[in-house]
Order: sequence, then structure tokens, then C-alpha cells
Amino acid sequence: MNGHRRSIGLMVAMVGILLLMPPAVWAQQPKPGGTLQVAWEADVTGLDPHLSAGIQAYRAVGNLFNSLVTIDTDLNYVPDLAESWEILEHGKVYVFHLRRGVKFHDGTDFDAEVVRWNYQRIMDPEEKAFDAPNYSIVESVDAIDAHTIKFTLKHPSMILLPVLAAYRTGFLQMSPASYRQWGKEDVRRHPVGTGPFKLARWEQNQVIVLEKNPEYFKPGLPYLDRVDLRIMKEGVTRVAALRAGEVDFANWVPSEHIERLAKDPQIQVIRGRDAQRAQTYFNLRKPAFQDVRVRRALLGYGIDRQAIAKTALLGYAQPLWSFVPPGAKGHSDFGDQFAYDPERAKALLKEAGYDEKNPLRYNLMTHAAESALPTIATIMKTQYAKLGVEVTVEVIDRPIFLRRLTKDRDWD
Repeated sequence: MNGHRRSIGLMVAMVGILLLMPPAVWAQQPKPGGTLQVAWEADVTGLDPHLSAGIQAYRAVGNLFNSLVTIDTDLNYVPDLAESWEILEHGKVYVFHLRRGVKFHDGTDFDAEVVRWNYQRIMDPEEKAFDAPNYSIVESVDAIDAHTIKFTLKHPSMILLPVLAAYRTGFLQMSPASYRQWGKEDVRRHPVGTGPFKLARWEQNQVIVLEKNPEYFKPGLPYLDRVDLRIMKEGVTRVAALRAGEVDFANWVPSEHIERLAKDPQIQVIRGRDAQRAQTYFNLRKPAFQDVRVRRALLGYGIDRQAIAKTALLGYAQPLWSFVPPGAKGHSDFGDQFAYDPERAKALLKEAGYDEKNPLRYNLMTHAAESALPTIATIMKTQYAKLGVEVTVEVIDRPIFLRRLTKDRDWD
């Protein structure tokens, strides 16, 4: 996290993936060809891997770009654009040996200079890349030759591989030529990567069409010729399209529909790893939240995560006290340290100068693209009222939410 915000995760959302497909299909070998019709829950803010915010953008750009390293289904770090790597000097130096012959969608070559350019772009303060803080540990990135790149860290660390391999948001490689052609503002509409798919069409609030990259460097992939991400902002609309067979896949549906969908013999409900989290941030520019006692009171002892998981997500979630969900590597649980204790929370707030005569007041901003989020915010408001804290819930459109969260920073 950067210096302006900090979060404690509230819970892990465990909403399944849904496919309209008979069970027998799962036993078959994949065959090349075809179009996958996807009910997509919201449009994207852009398809720039370093600047376009929002979970929908993260999911989309992973089909268009590659990183040096990725993860497999068991969360092991495996080669992607790098064929291999060496960790030297007790973890201070990482040397990556790059694949040869890889080309971007625009026909330009991928090489070590491209990697160095992408790093420099991320770290350029003028770009305001959202993932720049992830690379604060890096001292330098140097091209040894056309196919060898060296990362030198400020001190030995194990964090570099997780940063590079983060699912859908790792060190994704953009074509420098595309940036020069379109510029900082418009390149998000013209993404050029090395990924299995290319952007064919984007009609805002209608559809994002991805077409197969015939020159993809991984033999035999992708299987599909095309993916249509059909924008359906209402959860009930996505569910109806799935049940009617208008789409093959829905990547996010409201929790209240899952049980019914699971009983439909034509639909497969797939439950993935517990790796998605709903979380809240405090803006540390606000004086009240600079006091650690306030943060411990509100996001430690003063919030009943169990009630939120049960009520807002109908039991398809579990409480989370860590940045790292239980389905990810390196999970640690701090539940014993911050068990729900409203009296202790009230005492901390009083120490910090907040009581009945001087209540803490702040706005809690969220959006409704995921229907559970306003419910979570309302439950938090109710729980905090018991502590004497007055919370005003703001539910705004998701694009405005993302702009205020990442750029304007005018939130509490």
C-alpha cells in the first residue's frame, strides 16, 4: 500500500464461477475454435495494464498481456515471458532469461529493453501507475543483453516474484511502440501486448471483443477463436442470460442467486480458491485516521466480521483479518489479536478524544457494481453507531468511485 491509504480486509468473498454446460463436457478434451459468450458485470475504465483501475480491467488485461513470471493452478511461480531465472546474492539480485522470438500484437519484438522500458514507465511519477509502490524495493533494472534482464533490489527480499506473478496484475508487458503511437491518454483504448488474445472491438457499456492471437508463443493456445465480454450491469440480468442459454459463462453473480443456480442441472457452479477479498480503506491524509487507536478501534475490535460474512454474503465468505486471503500463499490469520470487542473499541476511541460529546464522523464511500457492497457498508454503519461513531454511506457509480479512490483521493 502507499502512504495515503491502508486497509484491513473485512472478508473473503467465495462467489463461484458459473458455466452453462452439461456435466459430461468436463470429461472431454478441449477442442480448438468457437466463441465464448461471457456475462460481464461492468465495463472497464480502460485496458492499460499499469493505469486502468478496477477488477474488471484486471481480469480483461490478463488475456491481452503477459508478465515475466506467472502462477499455475497451485500458485507456484512458473515461466511466462521469462524462460528461467536465477536468484543471486541471497535474494538481492534476480536475473531473468527471456523467451526468444516473442512478438507483440503490433509485430514489434519483445526483448530486455522492452522490460526495462515498462519498468521505467511504471516508476515515472508523471504516469501515476497504480502498481508503482509494488516496485519500491527495486534499486535498478538493467538489460544485460537482448534476452537477459537483471533486477537489483535495495536489500534481499522474497517479494519480487510475487509482485511479478500477481494474477492479472503482475508485471504485464506493453508494446513501447503502441505507447509512442497513441500516447499516455489513448493507449488504454488500444492495448498491445503479447497475450493469447487481441482487442478486436470495444463498444462502451455494450461489449468487449477479444480475438485469438495466432502468433501466441505458447503452442496450441488459446483454444478459443474469440471471447465476447457482454456488459450486463445488473446481476439479475446476468443470471437470466445464463439460465436462458444466451451466455456460456458468468464470472460474477449476486450471492442470493447461487443456491438456485447450483440446483439447475444445466449449470455448473465452480467454487474457486478463497482469494477474493472485500476490504475497506482509511485515507491516512485525514487527521482522525492517522491515530492508530482509531484504526484499531474501527477496523480491529469494533467490527463484527462474522456478522458481515453471514448477512451480506449469505455465508459464501469467511472473516479476514489479513491482506492475504486464505486461498493465497503466505496467509496469516490475526483473528485472535483483533476479536470483536466493542467495549475495547469504545475505550480506544475515548483515548483518542472521541466520545458522546465529540463523536467521530466520516463518510464511507462504496459502489453497487457488486450488490453486497452497499449492504456491507450499511452493516458497518450500524455496528459503528454502537460505538458512538456517525457514518454516512455514499453509494456512487463505479467509474466515479474508481476516479475518486485512485486519483482525486477526496474520500474518508
